[in-house]
Amino acid sequence: MMPNCIKSILTLTFFAFTGGFCQSAPAITAMFPTGVKIGTKADINLTGKFDIWPIAFWCSNPNIKVTALNTKGLISVDVPPLVQPEQIWIRGYDPKGFSEAKPLFVGNLNEVLESESNDKSKTAQKLESPSIISGRLSKSGDIDCFSYSLRKGETLVASLCANQIFNSPMDAVLQVVSPEGFVLGQDHDENRLDPELVFKVPKDGNYIIRLFAFPSEPNSTIRFAGDSGYIYRLTITNGPFALVPFPLTFPALKSGLVPIRGWNLTQKCNTAKLEASSNATDTLSHPTWANSVSAIRCEGDSLVLDPKSKIPLPIPSTISLDSPSTKTPHSLLIKLGKGKGIDIKAKSQSLGLLMNPVIRIRNAQGNVVHVFEPQDLHQDTVGTLNSVNDEIYTLEISDLFDHSSLRHICLLEITENKPNFDILSTVDSILISGKKPIELIVNLTKKNGFKEPIEITAEGLPKGFIFTQESNPKTDGQTISLKFSATPGASPGAFQLSARIKGSSVPKRRILAKSINGPDRVNFWIQSVPELEITNPTNKK
Repeated sequence: MMPNCIKSILTLTFFAFTGGFCQSAPAITAMFPTGVKIGTKADINLTGKFDIWPIAFWCSNPNIKVTALNTKGLISVDVPPLVQPEQIWIRGYDPKGFSEAKPLFVGNLNEVLESESNDKSKTAQKLESPSIISGRLSKSGDIDCFSYSLRKGETLVASLCANQIFNSPMDAVLQVVSPEGFVLGQDHDENRLDPELVFKVPKDGNYIIRLFAFPSEPNSTIRFAGDSGYIYRLTITNGPFALVPFPLTFPALKSGLVPIRGWNLTQKCNTAKLEASSNATDTLSHPTWANSVSAIRCEGDSLVLDPKSKIPLPIPSTISLDSPSTKTPHSLLIKLGKGKGIDIKAKSQSLGLLMNPVIRIRNAQGNVVHVFEPQDLHQDTVGTLNSVNDEIYTLEISDLFDHSSLRHICLLEITENKPNFDILSTVDSILISGKKPIELIVNLTKKNGFKEPIEITAEGLPKGFIFTQESNPKTDGQTISLKFSATPGASPGAFQLSARIKGSSVPKRRILAKSINGPDRVNFWIQSVPELEITNPTNKK
């Protein structure tokens, strides 16, 4: 059954087109350029449809000012100096409705616009310093080339964001070409369909970073692809580039210096400061980095694998570990009592990393009793171990393909096998037309016989909106229905949803809005519009 919030959006669109004279809500399909340097102001072009202009804008970072300029589809984004590098979300809205939230980056490096003609090495666009290029493979057969001066022994990092985050329909390839014209390095799918190239420079010279793409959905053409939607964000640097914190997780409310893994990280920039917070994730950055990374908060201690340890792990445990550089798997010990069980999850792909974890479980006699591995492409590994006797088990963890690199890391979560739940929304916005309440459907996954009632709260709900939930919500076991209504003059805005077992003292968990090609979102948008009437101007009385 279609959720009512989606029905409302479809109904609004229907009225807009059938009325002939009605205005529709703003629609943003893309923003270009793709980012703004911290401490500067930049004009951003919006692709989409705007029956009303100017319109208002919401930004996920309230310190960043977004303003509509006089030219339709042109906005100004003002990023103050103290903002840290991150991906932000921007949404446009007017009295008729709102657009989808679209991503924009703010960072430390120079923001450069790709300029044609740069199809060949001889006409490559020259970069003077580490830069982030906003570009577009604008036509079929398009190739973009960038020239960068490097010295022997330096490490070049060229990292592309296109299909991920921006949902550009491209399967890109990055190459590094020598001053003599030889291809010295190539990457195709380091981050799913987005390449990332790390290259050790053999001698001084001007090197070419070359970019081209195939369509993300293969077709019958045999040539490089491109059109107006092939938007990308390309980082080119021989400076510090952060990959992940290690360990990957940190206890809730912990603060301090966090070790960072990546490339070109010296002792002056291989840690980042983590502030105490109750967030599910925190952004880590450094003024010299080309990017930022996320630190995940966890309950209990966060451990790093100690291969020499013969002590069984505590339950629950959160362990960060590398893919073994040899074919010998990592080994961990777990002690379970008779009739006890644990849930095991090895996360990597969901964190944007590359490991495909395989977990073999051996009993005290050394016999394999379980093998857990990813069930599909880009999936994490999950499993359950139940013990018949008091026993110490050995967990052997390796990569499915015996691969090893900086990105082949996983987060192993071991928790007691007890009733629990996961909760997620498939939409991130609510449109209320008139006085009729709207239902927001969130998906519920019950685990290990979970039966408790769930209490959901709406935090930061804008003025004039009302959220209600039954005292004992009846669910079909897979969804929960939440109701929202509006009073006259309700102010549009963002809010967050949290859930926990009713009456429990366990901290609330955020309900996230699922995103297809990027990180799940914590902010929901709500807006009320006047009730629409169908009017047929040709119907004469």
